Amino acid sequence: MLLTLNKSEEALQIYENGLNTHPNRFNGIYGAASAARDSGNKEKAILYFNQLIELCKNSNSDRPELIDAKLFIASCFWIKFNFFFVPDIGSMDSIRFSIKPSEKTSLNIKQLESEKTFTITTGHQLNLFTGPLYFLYKIVSVINLTKELKEKYPEYNFVPIYWMATEDHDFEEINYFNFKNKKIKWNRKSNGPVGRLSTEGLNEVFAFFSKELGIGNNANYLKELFRKSYLENNKLTDATRFLVNELFASEGLVIMDGDDKELKKLLTPYCKEELLKQTSYKEVNKILLQLKEYNIQVNPREINLFYIEDNLRERIVYENNIYQVLNTNYSFTENEILIELENHPEKFSPNVILRPLYQEVVLPNLCYIGGGGELAYWFELKSNFEANKITFPILLLRNSVLLVSKKQALKANKLELTWNDLFLSQEKLIEKATKELSKFEIDFSKQKALLSSQFQDLIEI
Repeated sequence: MLLTLNKSEEALQIYENGLNTHPNRFNGIYGAASAARDSGNKEKAILYFNQLIELCKNSNSDRPELIDAKLFIASCFWIKFNFFFVPDIGSMDSIRFSIKPSEKTSLNIKQLESEKTFTITTGHQLNLFTGPLYFLYKIVSVINLTKELKEKYPEYNFVPIYWMATEDHDFEEINYFNFKNKKIKWNRKSNGPVGRLSTEGLNEVFAFFSKELGIGNNANYLKELFRKSYLENNKLTDATRFLVNELFASEGLVIMDGDDKELKKLLTPYCKEELLKQTSYKEVNKILLQLKEYNIQVNPREINLFYIEDNLRERIVYENNIYQVLNTNYSFTENEILIELENHPEKFSPNVILRPLYQEVVLPNLCYIGGGGELAYWFELKSNFEANKITFPILLLRNSVLLVSKKQALKANKLELTWNDLFLSQEKLIEKATKELSKFEIDFSKQKALLSSQFQDLIEI
């Protein structure tokens, strides 16, 4: 009764008095744990929830109270420092070494144990052979910022992170790259998370790409890089990790794979919140009302989670008091889906609304670097971060790059054009060049002023 009246501290005292005379009672321990949690007494909440788990360790009980206890303990798997929460370093074993990390990357991973370590993060899809150029310079932007911060704040550590979007399903967006005005495409079907895809069929892509590359040292380097990345690794996740590590290991880049059971355990309390309360749907829609004059990048679902297996990635919906995985025969009661979440957290995948929250739950992150479209949807998420009591990071627009051929550079120099000139509109560039080349002063401001005055006189008449 006291808990329902928001008198959790009084309730805690009563439950503790009861436990003094009747210890080891399931309802008494659970009541004390719940009251401690609701009153903000984290230490006692952990104490009593652990007692409850210990009390039932030899049983196969699936009581909701026990599931609640286990999920709460999972959510407390943190070291708190400043205003950030980061996972205890034990969970960092989930950065699996299917490749040998460089000495600098290993040091950065070790430094994640320190309370003086922060991360700078970017994320991207697993584009074939990096795909668009901004795949690379998003990572370059992250690395450069960590260097700048280290110079300015030498007493702290700053670790560059590339978060692989291994749970995405938009295969058509990542299965090709352009080379010499040709679209080199990996033809196959995909139904589940792209990171779990077999690299079968990429030998054909390699044969075609090798022929297009021709001969030479650079060509040989690219051939070998593609071969080692995609033909010596069985999954797209592993291939992408190898490729990015080969390119950036010397810079200490840490590569994260969110499709990981241990990391997902850290997300389970937030998945529970999503399943039971649909918090993100409510919070993001509040922000969308404030952004109605802008183009909305993403709209929230009632539940922003997918259910995934190797060849499955489908939305979870709640209808008629049942949780249903669309286009499947999977359905769960509330109790069943919480049990599934506890036993198989890796099967619950956050969509674009919740993925940023997932990243910030796992990492001690200061800043996320992304493109304009990415930052636009991040701006929709701030109230959801606040509702989940997770710090919203600084957002930074990625750098852009323009590649200029030697021939183009020589032509620009010959025409005495600066790089600023080349970014002018055609009309402005013609006007600027005309003024510079003309022997006459081209300034009609006096004439414009006179005409304006004459028209003003006519209006007054």
